[in-house]
Amino acid sequence: MACPYFIPTEVWPDWTGPRRVPLGEPYRGRCAQTEVEIDTPICNFGYARGRCPHYPEDSLVDAVRFSMPNPEVLIWITERDHAPLAHGIGDPPQEYEALAQAFLRSYRAGKASQGIPK
Repeated sequence: MACPYFIPTEVWPDWTGPRRVPLGEPYRGRCAQTEVEIDTPICNFGYARGRCPHYPEDSLVDAVRFSMPNPEVLIWITERDHAPLAHGIGDPPQEYEALAQAFLRSYRAGKASQGIPK
């Protein structure tokens, strides 16, 4: 699950953090709250409330999660306090489209989780 305000723009080539990341690969990008270029690991993992100076305290969503149970189906889930808020199959809400595209790039490259185990 990634920060709902994160807009991934490129794979982070010299990443030194955990090898397993929610979008499949670590990304650099920008913050939708400030439009500033950022390269902080928090954005790749979500749940930044109280840890990121740009995170809006009144935000309803803490993280966005993606999964693909098969190559044709994208599942998206928004979370608050580690519980689902909303979910869907197919295109996510517009504000999460950049996150979905980053996840799909990683998935197609074989670097993202395959989703729900059988």
